[in-house]
Amino acid sequence: MPSLCFVCTLNVCRSPFAAVLLPVLLEKYSPGATTPWRVESAGTWAREGDTVPARLQLVAREWNLDLSRHRSRCVSRELLRRFNLVLVMEQGHREALRVEYPDLASRVFLLSEMVGVTLNVVDPVNGSLADYRLMANEISRWLKLGTEQIVRRAQVPMMV
Repeated sequence: MPSLCFVCTLNVCRSPFAAVLLPVLLEKYSPGATTPWRVESAGTWAREGDTVPARLQLVAREWNLDLSRHRSRCVSRELLRRFNLVLVMEQGHREALRVEYPDLASRVFLLSEMVGVTLNVVDPVNGSLADYRLMANEISRWLKLGTEQIVRRAQVPMMV
């Protein structure tokens, strides 16, 4: 089963948004595909059980996405081991996960690396509604442009 975990800092903005958007994009990429995907999210400094900010709830609704049931959780070796691909939002996330879990380093990439660039997705937490919309558009852009690479990497069998 293809599997992917998105990781950001608090697991209340970027990674949960990416995790609910990707399945929608995958359906457009391959309509009627029967292969189920496991797509989840976590945070490097997340507190367990936090909800997404109201501004992100609003933006998600604008995209016809539902984040009302999302609860944050922190990354761990046990969690990341379950995924073929781990996509992070900032270079610092990538470095931290690769250092802390060297045996999983080959699965950890910056989201933008799926299209061959190295750019962070800025955290909108405590920002304006426009900041959240900008984040949503940026994540959507990287996911759309990187769909083929994401699909290929998320299907690679795990080696741990």
